[in-house]
Amino acid sequence: MEFDPRGAMKPLWTVWADPAASRQFETFYSNTGYVRQRIQIVRDNLKQVAQAGVPIVVGTDTGFPGVVLGASSLMEIKLHVDAGLSPLDAIQAATINAARMVGREKDLGEIEAGRQADLVVLDADPLADISNLRRIGQVVKGGSLYVFETPGR
Repeated sequence: MEFDPRGAMKPLWTVWADPAASRQFETFYSNTGYVRQRIQIVRDNLKQVAQAGVPIVVGTDTGFPGVVLGASSLMEIKLHVDAGLSPLDAIQAATINAARMVGREKDLGEIEAGRQADLVVLDADPLADISNLRRIGQVVKGGSLYVFETPGR
């Protein structure tokens, strides 16, 4: 079953799913002067506040070029791991910590009876390699199952 029945996201997904386009964006992102000058400071600060017990929440800003809902959140989670957070801590920043931040931790953010849950089923363990978050095999959204066609699957 297709997740995007109207095809609105398909052109964007096609571009971002292409390895060459992904590498091009990563090259641009990694090679800007601003990022080169500040990325280590940002990583160090994130690690320090996490070690101090400050809750970390994933929350990619939107509204400017290069930020794509969903895809940019995955990049942000990976950047948190690159900064020194454990994969579990980075995943929790996008799930239970985010739910706590908006006061919804009683019904969102964890899988448990009685909670609301949309699920992403991965084809590989993200705790072993955070990049495995991109290996989405299935999604349960609003009680419906969506299966993704992944090359080599």
